[in-house]
Amino acid sequence: MKKSALILLFLLLAGCSDDFSPNGEYRKRLIVYAVMDGSSSTQLFRVYSTFSPEVYDPLKSSPVTDIPNALVKIVDGYVTYQFHDTLITVSNPSGGTNQVRVYVNYGLLPVEKKVYALTVFAPGFDTVKSSISSMYSGDIIPGNPGLFAKPATEKYIPLRVSSGVNAKAYLAMIFLEYVVSGDTLKREVPVLVTKDIAGVVTERFYPKITFRDASTNLASSYETVTFESAAYISTISDIKKQYQGATVKFQRAILTLVQFDNSLYTYYSITNAFGGGSTIRLDEPDYTNISNGFGVFGMMTKQERSYGLPADL
Repeated sequence: MKKSALILLFLLLAGCSDDFSPNGEYRKRLIVYAVMDGSSSTQLFRVYSTFSPEVYDPLKSSPVTDIPNALVKIVDGYVTYQFHDTLITVSNPSGGTNQVRVYVNYGLLPVEKKVYALTVFAPGFDTVKSSISSMYSGDIIPGNPGLFAKPATEKYIPLRVSSGVNAKAYLAMIFLEYVVSGDTLKREVPVLVTKDIAGVVTERFYPKITFRDASTNLASSYETVTFESAAYISTISDIKKQYQGATVKFQRAILTLVQFDNSLYTYYSITNAFGGGSTIRLDEPDYTNISNGFGVFGMMTKQERSYGLPADL
């Protein structure tokens, strides 16, 4: 018995002689963020490379690893769409602007019932590939269009959302379009608002991306999204207060339906489902549909309906 214990102790001590590293062998890969917009003929993709975690301080911002001069193309079975790299100017949340490298094609307007195959090649990397099926259009219809002009007559403003056949999730929104000093502006309407005892709005809650109800796979089925009339009215009041002293002319209530395919929604839901970015989570999944690389190839599409408003709403 004592001999067995000594052997076990020797093995344990011997097993602790090697240094432990939680990182596997690093291999440089391409990262592709390619989200096709089904409502536009202009498509913008981004291409990066991975970087070794041993080289950079994890407590600092990640390095910029944009890949220039990559060969990016999409084939729909008949036509090949080549993308070229360019720089665009984007605004920073903290102020100022940045130059961002993107790959762009101005002639690719996705259509229903097609498969789009993506290929990205860059010297020194494995060629990455992916494919998706194009999305079907949906629709968004008001339960009572008259409520946009007279919202105080009902407590709620219902919208009926009919999703496309292969939509995985959707976002239903209402915008108010108005003109001030010759400028046409838009403002999103919250789903609901909270008020204090004096009736002053203290918080606004805006629509969130919603997982599609499985029952809407049936023909002519729809889901109902409900906005509080109080939230709609408070938006009108906010606009008038902001431009007090100027003439505000309301023009339209715009209903917007944004749909997401399975790949894009899966990537979004996984990357947004877990908090604590500075902690190590063993249960956090990873998702990519990019072969030989990382990132996502997905699609979104947008449909709109608009309804005229009294200028003095």
